[in-house]
Amino acid sequence: MSTGSNTTGGEPEVSTFIRAVNSYVAMRKLPASWEDFLPAATDARELGIDFIDAVILRTMERLGVKEIYSNDSDFDRVKWVQRVFE
Repeated sequence: MSTGSNTTGGEPEVSTFIRAVNSYVAMRKLPASWEDFLPAATDARELGIDFIDAVILRTMERLGVKEIYSNDSDFDRVKWVQRVFE
């Protein structure tokens, strides 16, 4: 049950999550580009991961980011990614 309006167009939990992430002003938030989306469909199929995870990986790769703070163990399938979760 939601106690506020849903401004992100998704489930209330998504809206809550986005607001929480946005509140971490020191956290670097990176934009995805169209060039990230195109190969991500193939990556998702080949790695057996969600499309959004594949977009995140392509964005990370393009920008030279090797570390991600996530509880999503799908990122463990990618050797060059260091997943951090506490």
